[in-house]
Amino acid sequence: MKTLTIEAMDGFELGARLYEPDGAPRAQVLIHAATATPQRYYQAFAEHLCTRGFRVLTYDFRGIGASRRGSLRGFAASMSTWAEQDARAVVRHTHARAPELPLLVVGHSFGGQIALALPDEVPIAGALMVGAQSGYWKGFEWPDRGAMWMLWNVMVPAVTSTMGYVPGWMGIGEDLPAGVARQWARWCLSPGYFLREHPEYGVRMRSHGGPVMMLSFSDDDYVPLPNARWLLDQLRSARVEHRHLVPEEVGLDEIGHFGFFRRKNAILWSLANGYFDAVLDGAWKPTRVADCLQEADIMADLHYGRA
Repeated sequence: MKTLTIEAMDGFELGARLYEPDGAPRAQVLIHAATATPQRYYQAFAEHLCTRGFRVLTYDFRGIGASRRGSLRGFAASMSTWAEQDARAVVRHTHARAPELPLLVVGHSFGGQIALALPDEVPIAGALMVGAQSGYWKGFEWPDRGAMWMLWNVMVPAVTSTMGYVPGWMGIGEDLPAGVARQWARWCLSPGYFLREHPEYGVRMRSHGGPVMMLSFSDDDYVPLPNARWLLDQLRSARVEHRHLVPEEVGLDEIGHFGFFRRKNAILWSLANGYFDAVLDGAWKPTRVADCLQEADIMADLHYGRA
């Protein structure tokens, strides 16, 4: 693993990590992180992909992890900045490193939301979206719906006004820049989510015609199924398969919003292996949208991945 610095579109320096396989890479994989989730969280999954012949790049959005520069009080950043300045530059950087190689993207939560919403300057061979969704508060069931309303209408405005940022100890992971949290709140209070402020994101997502696999989980408290389906609805031209997994049906106690990337749940990585292999082999034949798979189908896929 090699650490490096990548310049965002506006020149801000982003911390990144490059994982090189033994031998010539089959393809490049870029991992877009979840909100307030540092790139180190994806290290085990990135190392796994390396063993399968992929060159993998991870990075931190500005204000997070290796892309943080001191105090976040007064630090200028938003989710739009993350997408248009940071993620867009990293996509360009990755493609420029080896334009002859197929580029695959993995998007976790916010990373999955923006993975196919960026300007289509670089061809994406395939996208794996994990726990990606709209954050709209009314997509949640009660009492979570009430908690979401309080979070976005009361807690985020109060905390960002008094502290100048959202501290990680509130349960979000890393400290979060105030501008990111405030924009996130605006989006989550709108049925259109980020399309409220960025209708062009919808245009780009609807025009994407490539392969997409989307994974959601029955015990993911951050992704109610209606909000996952909202994101799927934006991918009208894509060749999409949606797999909604129940932990007990795949031999796990829990998965949740972050569990897919944990080494202890590596049994799930066979789904990514099979998907990426099929995309690179030109053999990807998804169903349009499969909200739920039968247990036997899931277990067959996982067994195949272990073989």
